[in-house]
Amino acid sequence: MEGRTIQIFLPFGSPRGIKIAEITNRTVQAIYIPRNQLDDASMREETSNVGVYFLFGQRENDAMPSVYIGEAENCFDRLKQHNRDKEFWDSAVVFVTNNIQNQFTKTDVKFLEHLSYEKAQKVNRYKVSQSVPTKSFVPEWRQADLHDIFETLNILLSTFVTAKLK
Repeated sequence: MEGRTIQIFLPFGSPRGIKIAEITNRTVQAIYIPRNQLDDASMREETSNVGVYFLFGQRENDAMPSVYIGEAENCFDRLKQHNRDKEFWDSAVVFVTNNIQNQFTKTDVKFLEHLSYEKAQKVNRYKVSQSVPTKSFVPEWRQADLHDIFETLNILLSTFVTAKLK
């Protein structure tokens, strides 16, 4: 694997708060949001974009930590909904594009959600708290792009998740 440069921005100045990470030559950005700072995330315009997101936490009676993987046309609105109806999570990681000309489509994020679900099941580090998401039809040329984006998503996610598990 070649080297990568990951830029992490702390919009509120705290390394324990909201973080925005991106690989400098890619169009995907990851936004790490502690649940107790969800209100602060409302000030970040990018959280309202189309994207795929992960909710991480620990259920009371489970030895294994849990993850919920979803997609939304407005990620912040969906996180607010989950704040009301899902108890287990303590942090979220949202993936959106950092380029207005290159926004994800609903089909893109459904495809990425499905790939993420499959990978989470395969690596078996988390209890996946949902049913199998629908895999959208995506033309072969776009699948190639989305698989490349998925690799970026995995690198950025491991930046946050590894630190979270220590």
